[in-house]
Amino acid sequence: MSCALREGGWNRLSAPLLLLLPLVVQGFPDEASGMVAVDSKLAAVWPDAIVPFWTAPGGLIPTEPASIEGGFVVGAGSTLYRLSASTGRVVWRASMPGRIFSPTVSGNRVFVGTEAGTVAALDLHGGRRIWAVALEGWIYSPAVVGNAVLVTGRSPLVRALHIDSGELLWEQSLPNEAVYRPIHTPVAGVVVTTFSGHVLALDPPTGRTKWAHREAIAQHSPVVSGGLLVFRGFDGRVTARSAEDGHVLWRAESGITGVQLESDGRYVVLFHGTHDIRLLHALSGSQLGVFSAGDEHVERAWIVNDHVQALSRGGTATLPRRIKVHRWAINSSQERLR
Repeated sequence: MSCALREGGWNRLSAPLLLLLPLVVQGFPDEASGMVAVDSKLAAVWPDAIVPFWTAPGGLIPTEPASIEGGFVVGAGSTLYRLSASTGRVVWRASMPGRIFSPTVSGNRVFVGTEAGTVAALDLHGGRRIWAVALEGWIYSPAVVGNAVLVTGRSPLVRALHIDSGELLWEQSLPNEAVYRPIHTPVAGVVVTTFSGHVLALDPPTGRTKWAHREAIAQHSPVVSGGLLVFRGFDGRVTARSAEDGHVLWRAESGITGVQLESDGRYVVLFHGTHDIRLLHALSGSQLGVFSAGDEHVERAWIVNDHVQALSRGGTATLPRRIKVHRWAINSSQERLR
């Protein structure tokens, strides 16, 4: 089921039943058809069911969407879209100079960075541009902390811009270019990783370095998991650090260079387009089990109410592509684990 990028109109699978269920939509990019959204509540009703919801837009690889009430904000190429969660309808669109990185929503504003070096703030309701600042090089997805919009890019700097005007509040030098976006956590402040393997925590109001460590291999931006920061390295190793001072709590080998992870503070799930999902204990890193999606390739996995939930993709050259929802109880019997 899909809808092209247009002002409304779509086809719905089992529409009467879906209308009776509350919408809790998971959205994720899809290289073939644009963005796919699936109602994750369906997993509680139809485990292992094939439930395509809608896809939009086609033709361009979209960014990771930012979820908002009743919809998503997502970039595709140099255009930013606000989409309805229930239909995929385009609410508004706004053109930007250069390809857009994943948008950040805070309050009634959307903040984006682009490959052309632009940082911009837009009105969430209508897409009107409030301010834009031109910087050098790529500018990744911003983080918003208080009155500051924090940005990194293809320069060894972290900058804080005023949320209302884009005026520079402070900038802090880094040992090397940042790997990706800054991540805010209440305990550590703003966490940045660099291609030289440095992991730094900065004080949001001033940019002062709170703590810094260095890994042999560069780390991606962390997933915040309670008082933990869980990093995935370019070599596939997963490392958990204390948000308080950055010391290493545990390490785990995934064996997959592009491993993805999610965490809810108690558990960590590891996945990467394969059939299996590994479940780790967040405090110790010990492996609790492996869930199998059979012949399906897992695209996303997350933890909801003591369950591991996943979206997988199937289909062949002769069969249609499909999105499938899986759900496993974390305390399930060993027959569900492999």
